[in-house]
Amino acid sequence: MSWQNDEQATLGLLRQGRAKAAYKAAKKAMAQHKSHPVFPNLAGVALCLSERPRDGLGYFRKSLTLDPGFHDARRNLAQTLILLGEYQPAEAQLARLLAALPGDAGGWYLLAQLRLNTGQLSAALEAADKAIDLAPGQARQHNLRGLLRDRLGQPAAALEDFERAL
Repeated sequence: MSWQNDEQATLGLLRQGRAKAAYKAAKKAMAQHKSHPVFPNLAGVALCLSERPRDGLGYFRKSLTLDPGFHDARRNLAQTLILLGEYQPAEAQLARLLAALPGDAGGWYLLAQLRLNTGQLSAALEAADKAIDLAPGQARQHNLRGLLRDRLGQPAAALEDFERAL
């Protein structure tokens, strides 16, 4: 089976909500396609969906060892680090991601989340604005900006963002 077929099969399991089966499929594919970075990344995603995010970190890092330019793995690593409250390493990953891809709306969204979690509300709002400028149709970005505007005492602007998110 080609690596693309293995990738599609693993992604299919993830879409079906079968994280444990996806993890097993990713591990099997990793053994068959040792140099391909997509499978450690998918194993990490499956572990995160199985409520084992700390176990997923090593897989994201392995993926980046295989290909430092694999931006999906770097984004997933940063997101997981934010989830685990490891903000400095998450910031380092996001700095690398956004240096390589300054137009990555997902990276700016994660930076906004990071800034929110560290109490830097104005900086979080700037990052959320950038994410929205890059991908205005993403509801989660409008929702995050609405939350930030509400916390910054801008209820009318927050309501506009929540309505756009809907």
